[in-house]
Parts: sequence; C-alpha cells; structure tokens
Amino acid sequence: MRYFFYGTLMDPAVLAAVIGRRPGTDLRRRASIEGYRRVYRDGAAYPVLIPAAGERVSGLLVEGLNDRDRRRLDAFEGGDYVARTVPVRTDRGEVRAWMFVPRPGVPATSAPWSLDDWRRRHRRRYLERVIRTRRPL
Repeated sequence: MRYFFYGTLMDPAVLAAVIGRRPGTDLRRRASIEGYRRVYRDGAAYPVLIPAAGERVSGLLVEGLNDRDRRRLDAFEGGDYVARTVPVRTDRGEVRAWMFVPRPGVPATSAPWSLDDWRRRHRRRYLERVIRTRRPL
C-alpha cells in the first residue's frame, strides 16, 4: 500500500510513532499533488488541503505500508479526514496513492503551512502528544 503525506506524517518520528515502526528510506520519496494548497487547520498545528487550481503541494510518498499501518493511520487522522486514492507525481512519473483529505466543513485558515516552520514551532510538543496518545494536537 502507498500513501502520500503532506503534513506532520512527513516527519519520520511522527510516522514511526503512529504506525509503530520506521519504513525504510528506500520506501520513501518526494512527491507532489496538483490542485491543492496546504494551510493550517483552524485552531491546530497541523495542515489541511484546500482545492486550489494551478497550485501544487509537495509531500512524501511512502510505499510498503500494510493493513495494520492503514488502521493506525485511520485512527490517527480521525473522523474529520477520509482516505482517497489520488494521482501523485514523483521523479519516476505519476502513481496512485492514498491521501487523507478533510471532510467538508473542516475549518481551515488562509495561513500557509510548512514542515520547516512546524518543526521549529510545534514538533517537540506535537510528537510528545502523538507518542502518548497517537492523536494529533
């Protein structure tokens, strides 16, 4: 199973805390998805995607995930998100992957979300919470 991650799950320590293991580096590669913008979820430290024609979001494609990983990812993302298969661009061409998208009505800000900014401002506290609860902040 392959997933495209565009938020906190791009961080190897967060992904490992959620699924209980670290996927090998050979199973992870840079990727992007067209037609979206990544912004902060209102009141949270993690992002949501909102449709945006002509825009692109960079992320991480992770392959080799299994049913146990899927169940843990579904529980982590919670009821506000649903997994859908989407076309993802990689350096090797386009592939289809699972991606969590917010359900209609999930509140979003207009502030762009970046992994580097999140790591500087929120990572330590966020990771502590995920390790303790397997739930995002």
